[in-house]
Amino acid sequence: MPENCDILIRNARLRGAAEGLRDISIARGRIDRIGPGLDLAADTEIDAAGGLVTESFANPHLHLCKVWTLEMMHEDSLKAYREGSMGKAMSAIERASIVKENYDASWITENARRAAALAALHGNLHIRAFADVDSKARLEGVKGVLAVRDEFRGIVDIQVVAFAQDGIVREPGAEELLREAMELGADVVGGIPWIEFTDADAAGGARHRIGNASNECPRTPGRTSAPAPRAAALAARFELPETALRGHLRRHRAASELP
Repeated sequence: MPENCDILIRNARLRGAAEGLRDISIARGRIDRIGPGLDLAADTEIDAAGGLVTESFANPHLHLCKVWTLEMMHEDSLKAYREGSMGKAMSAIERASIVKENYDASWITENARRAAALAALHGNLHIRAFADVDSKARLEGVKGVLAVRDEFRGIVDIQVVAFAQDGIVREPGAEELLREAMELGADVVGGIPWIEFTDADAAGGARHRIGNASNECPRTPGRTSAPAPRAAALAARFELPETALRGHLRRHRAASELP
């Protein structure tokens, strides 16, 4: 009688491994064994059919407060951003900022929640999420993204960046808003030094960010495991296949241990 495991992935190609396919057994949420033709039984068996099995993906730069907002801005802003020069990028940022005048944590949370659920479904389990902080966005983006970070803890690791998109020195009130964002629980302070008017202002803005980040502020609580009902609820909310969502989560969590 073969031993039993929770999930058995057959015929997997491993990144950096020698030629040939391997089986991967997962038990109690951890990779238990890797080898060719494992003599095991499993509650769930998946044939990778020679496909790559790898660690979960990480997105180090996602403006999560802005997902699904393209229809709110003029097409010229997207065109300017794609034309490549720093001057055009500056123009695009200014044109796109009109969206922030209508920022509200309620709809930002809904949009960010769907993006996080889709990220989980496709194996993107680590996100550094930027949320604009300035006189237009205020703290609405930060509040919306923080809510999603806390909701998805144990499913997707989301690091929230309080982001001074429009600068610090050139944007009145930005420094205080960044400090308030950190007090709300943002993990990191970020910005764009080149957006300031002078090199001296750019250096000054960087010093402000470092000062804010080094203050004694609340930090993200420790990771907790996500109960299975949460995967079911997320799948139902976003019309995603529950078995696929839960299966992806279990496989990608375990795959983080791959050699």
